[in-house]
Amino acid sequence: MKPLLAALCALAAAGGPGTAGAADTCTLPSHLDEPHLQRVDCSNDVAPDSWVLALSWSPKHCATVDPRRPKNAVQCGLNRFGFVAHGLWGQRAKARGKCEQPRHCAKSLVPQRTIREVLCTIPGVALIQGEWQKHGTCSGMSADDYFAKTRALWSALVKPDVLALVNDRNEVKAGRIAEAFVAANRAAGLFEDAVAVRVASGNHFDEVLVCYDLDFRYAACTAGRTPARQTIEIVRPRER
Repeated sequence: MKPLLAALCALAAAGGPGTAGAADTCTLPSHLDEPHLQRVDCSNDVAPDSWVLALSWSPKHCATVDPRRPKNAVQCGLNRFGFVAHGLWGQRAKARGKCEQPRHCAKSLVPQRTIREVLCTIPGVALIQGEWQKHGTCSGMSADDYFAKTRALWSALVKPDVLALVNDRNEVKAGRIAEAFVAANRAAGLFEDAVAVRVASGNHFDEVLVCYDLDFRYAACTAGRTPARQTIEIVRPRER
């Protein structure tokens, strides 16, 4: 990989180790990969009836990949994020799986300029392209508007420090994470049914879904969630 340039961008995102609040900066590489059209698993050109903003817990992902590989550099090599934005997903309440959700409504590439603007929030060129293809093309928005809306929703959310909730085994009840999000954003109208906590394999904390209606007001989630009483494990950020 070419020598890295410490390109600093304003970031309303989760930052350094142990934090999930706003960080001041993030570091970008001097060279960004070009986006490529991705494989279409299924296509369903329908309009959403609600929205979900997915916030991924970055340390869990970074524990499973090589941070030295260029495709992982922004998320796991150059930076140590807590939460990152996974994407903004149009939803249909009656969908029985991803292929009945709005998905892959068109094929187009995200402009490099837009990628660079959003890369400190959705930290991967392939991830940005994938989110646009799968979800953005069904939004009725341009790529610029879709990612601007994603960043606006992301920036409006206060991300609590979930590592402050764990015991000495890095465990916490799933419901405690949802409660922390609600407490941090109650003044903006967030309520518990509008937050869904989900785990990945190994019972590791994976993501938080924040749900909205078509006018982007908080709404009860229709997506599945981990039971509030379930004890889950939170992966800590890697030491440098």
